[in-house]
Amino acid sequence: MTTLAARFRSLHASAAPLVLFNVWDAGSAKTIAESGASAIATSSWAVAAAQGYADGEHLPFDRLVDCARRIAATVSLPVSMDVETGYGASAEAAARSVVTIVQAGVAGINLEDRNPSGDGLVHVEAAAERIAAIRKSLTAHGLDAFINARCDVFFSGGVDDAASQASRLTESVRRAEAYLAAGADGIFLPGLSDLTLVAEAVSAIAAPLNIMVNAPDAIRPLREAGVRRISFGPAPFITAMNGLSSASRAAFAA
Repeated sequence: MTTLAARFRSLHASAAPLVLFNVWDAGSAKTIAESGASAIATSSWAVAAAQGYADGEHLPFDRLVDCARRIAATVSLPVSMDVETGYGASAEAAARSVVTIVQAGVAGINLEDRNPSGDGLVHVEAAAERIAAIRKSLTAHGLDAFINARCDVFFSGGVDDAASQASRLTESVRRAEAYLAAGADGIFLPGLSDLTLVAEAVSAIAAPLNIMVNAPDAIRPLREAGVRRISFGPAPFITAMNGLSSASRAAFAA
């Protein structure tokens, strides 16, 4: 029998790119699943905000696990959870957290390489060590999950001129190679939007590339550039909350 993780992995190799309209709870997951989605993915920012917390692992871990369990129980599709940096001070602690999340019924995770205790990114070796520990622990528990390694180089500060962008791509590729060697299945480069650089990243990275967008009209050019996974991040939650705000204001003003 094909596992949800294997099914999720195969979606990254289909003819069309995997489009993930990110959710924040079981209700939103059910709605998106019924809209024709082939998989479900959360946004950590949206999951935290929906429960009154700031992003950055401020959401208690047990609530994240409960969210994963409820979503997985509500839909029959593969579910990918955004676990930020892994909810662990060490690689081993993050691995334990991810095993718990996967045991809740999810088929994949997003794992960031930012510094959980401050600004900037962790050293590439430390980020790769965390991925390796997670993959090893999953295997030891007889589990499988698609590890989407998020590289935040394009989210870091700096001047956005052409030279800076090219330098960021070089660093992203260097990190991607280390993450894939450690056991990652895919690479996520949020903040990368220049189509020329996107195409270069597709050619340079030997794994499915994930790009984040804000609107559906960005999907076609990314598909033509060879992107295999397209996600919306917190945009669906923000759109939903703006609609709720507009509707409630109209009601209170009536």
